[in-house]
Amino acid sequence: TVLISPMADPFPQVGNNEFTQGCELARNTLHPFFTLFYQSLNAVPDERGLTDQLLFQLTRKVAAINVDRTTPKEESVSGYDYSWRFRTKNLQTNQWEKRWIFLQAKIYKPETVSGQLLNVADFTYIKRGGDTLQMDLLNTTITNAKAAIPDAVVTGGYFLYGQNTVQFVPIADVLEKYALAQQTNLSPEMSNRQMSAFFMDAGEIHYNIQNILTYRPS
Repeated sequence: TVLISPMADPFPQVGNNEFTQGCELARNTLHPFFTLFYQSLNAVPDERGLTDQLLFQLTRKVAAINVDRTTPKEESVSGYDYSWRFRTKNLQTNQWEKRWIFLQAKIYKPETVSGQLLNVADFTYIKRGGDTLQMDLLNTTITNAKAAIPDAVVTGGYFLYGQNTVQFVPIADVLEKYALAQQTNLSPEMSNRQMSAFFMDAGEIHYNIQNILTYRPS
């Protein structure tokens, strides 16, 4: 089961093999679901609903993950949809280590530009009435969490969903690609297209969701 109660173990143990199996099960479920949903309704599914499905499939293999889901109000301040906490074994040191991961979900939405079909995620989102990019809010949350629990590996980034695509992209990569887009003064719309094209081209091979288990910021 997914542990959400404040009485739950804040960092339950997760086996590497079980996590990998759960991620594979999630991919095999989400790929056809996204495609069939879009074909049937000519619309993309909701990203939080997709993350719910991912979690459900993951926990069919993993005993427990401590999950915190934000309210819309909290998300507008913190920049994340979910945080996951668990303890996993570092395969290099063979030691158990705490992991705290902050995740924001995004959808690659089909968009036709000059007759060409693109898949574009909204990386440059700013809440209505706000002045801070969501990616910057998320990065600040991660930085603050590192200070709050210095003995944990604190990371975060984006879940990106699309047709035949489920990715985990670390926040450092998102910020880096946005900075590159700004060097050429791209508009938010063009920045989204450029960043989406890069991450889509990199594919699941480079941005595999099971990297959540082992990713360490450089």
